[in-house]
Amino acid sequence: MNNYNKESTQFLSASELALLAAAVTTIGDGLAVIAAALALQEESQQQEQQPAPTDLKKMQKQIDALSYEIKQLKRQR
Repeated sequence: MNNYNKESTQFLSASELALLAAAVTTIGDGLAVIAAALALQEESQQQEQQPAPTDLKKMQKQIDALSYEIKQLKRQR
């Protein structure tokens, strides 16, 4: 009977260890999901800060128009 109690105790310890390992793994997976979500959020914020190609074309047209006007004003003097 004494051997049965030792084996039973070892089995419970192994079960408890397995449960603890599963809990730690689950927490690690949760942290990985949070890290991935933060990385996606940061990436989308960086993309929002960069001007779109159409905005750059509009800005270039405005610069060209202003440069032309400056040249016209210099010629009038």
